[in-house]
Amino acid sequence: MKSRTATKNRSCVGKRAYPTRAKAEAALQKLVAAGTSAERLKVYACRHCSAGFHIGHLGRDRRRQ
Repeated sequence: MKSRTATKNRSCVGKRAYPTRAKAEAALQKLVAAGTSAERLKVYACRHCSAGFHIGHLGRDRRRQ
């Protein structure tokens, strides 16, 4: 059985954690105001750590929908 470490690394490593969805959404809006494209970014609850929420890119399968 394959380890879930790779998934955790993509989900958590190098990303800032936010305690609430509202704080993560506010941080996303600041990124957009600074020039980041919000088209591919989303706020998500992390399944791997107890830190709360992260901001990340949509997966390939979700981009095309």
